[in-house]
Amino acid sequence: MASRRSSVPSIEARSEGRTRVEIVLNRPLRGKGPAREGIQASRIVYLHDRVHSSSRSPLSPARPHQESTALIRTLFLSLVLAGLPPAAAQDLPFSPEEFNVFSCHDIRYPGGSDIEGVAGCVRDFDVNSFSLHSNPSAGPQTGVSLYCGGAARVGSPSGGAAIHHGGVEIHGDFCLTSAQVDGNVRGGGDAILTSGTISGGVTVAGVFSGNPDDVGGDIQEGVPLAPTANLAQYAQLYRQTSAAYAAVQPNVDWTWMYGRLTAQLVSGLNVIEVGQAWIEEVEAVDLTGPADALLVINVLGLLSEFDSITWTVAGGLERSCLALNFPEAQKINLRGGNHVTLLAPYARITFVEGLLTGNLIAGDLRGLGQVDEDPWRGFLLCLPGACPGVSYCSSLANSTGLAARMDPTGTNSTIANDLDLVARDLPTGQFGLFFFGAEQTSVPFGNGLLCVDGTELLRLRIGSTGVDGVLTLPLDLSDPGAASAIIDPAETWYFQAWYRDPQGPAPHFNTSDAYTVTFAP
Repeated sequence: MASRRSSVPSIEARSEGRTRVEIVLNRPLRGKGPAREGIQASRIVYLHDRVHSSSRSPLSPARPHQESTALIRTLFLSLVLAGLPPAAAQDLPFSPEEFNVFSCHDIRYPGGSDIEGVAGCVRDFDVNSFSLHSNPSAGPQTGVSLYCGGAARVGSPSGGAAIHHGGVEIHGDFCLTSAQVDGNVRGGGDAILTSGTISGGVTVAGVFSGNPDDVGGDIQEGVPLAPTANLAQYAQLYRQTSAAYAAVQPNVDWTWMYGRLTAQLVSGLNVIEVGQAWIEEVEAVDLTGPADALLVINVLGLLSEFDSITWTVAGGLERSCLALNFPEAQKINLRGGNHVTLLAPYARITFVEGLLTGNLIAGDLRGLGQVDEDPWRGFLLCLPGACPGVSYCSSLANSTGLAARMDPTGTNSTIANDLDLVARDLPTGQFGLFFFGAEQTSVPFGNGLLCVDGTELLRLRIGSTGVDGVLTLPLDLSDPGAASAIIDPAETWYFQAWYRDPQGPAPHFNTSDAYTVTFAP
């Protein structure tokens, strides 16, 4: 039996002001079998305009090109995280986990099987002998079961199909043959009803052809489509999510014996990294952890093929907290049964046969496999009891007679970028600001307590408490000029508000309690 700590290229930022000057890279060395032997550590130090590299001795030999390859990959991922504009997740009509299946290109099922929840694809949808959205409680309850950015063909003379518990929103042409739609059809092209029924109405930018008696509602032609879901934006969010989790440093010790991985998880984000050999050889994954644990297994490699994996959870952990992330994969062949979310937004997935329970996010999808719903909790991570964080420390009464308190809103997702810092019960019409650091403390400070510590305290911009005595600041993680730009996924930071209180005793300032947030992709 072997024990391994999985490791991935990681960025440990050391700051001089707000300039990142150091990257620490931990890279596992390729070995035989699914478990890897050894870790190489490289330190890349930025001095002025020059880059110097020094390496500690690896635990096992490495080919000369391995360090440079690992460095290129690390820098690439860091640039992806820093350079991609965050998808405006807060503007999406529903959360990304509501898509049971999503393809960044096409979905093609030539015969048989079904998708239990709602499906979306950026391009075409082509299915036969197929059922969609059979579970009425699955999905965002928008009245739409299929969102398609291209053309859609549902059913054929040799085999029908059914879209249950909702209609369709199709950007291109829609063709229905020996099939039914339990809702409205909205399209940006023509609607062709060869045979079958539509229980709702038809509204298309083009023309309708077919028997009007097979349509339960009104038929409207020449009406431009106004999409309710930006499918390209969802695709961008899924890709960013995959890249962000791939860049998080692994933190789980696990054991491997005869095709079985065993690991003990902790509260919060747990990350393991493996290679494609592991996914081909693994037969079972045994996990123990609390209900607020989330596990991402990053599977590296361009090609993957795997069969059924037995996923066993204990200690309160749920399968909706588990995901396989394939950030590099271009092609995946899948068969058998798995109860885990599969995140592979760049890969062409051929789901040969079997059942996947969870979210299936693909670059392109085809095959005959069935997908059942169990939404993953990691797309916009906000763990139970910590949404978006947790209060700690205490505050002392100010001149209003109340103690100021932190009350942030939004999520802890760096991709969503929607966390608002809020402090309440402050004196009205006074200047204040939020600051944050990497550690906790509790020492007297003005008329209150200082609850944030660290090698440096980072100050955010000054604001006003207004007429309601509330200080609010959107924490913009994408602004390179703001102190908050230093925040990355899997990091924990501590926030507090400082404000003037001229009606209170000298030195006429006070603080709120404090708030801790562990950020996620």
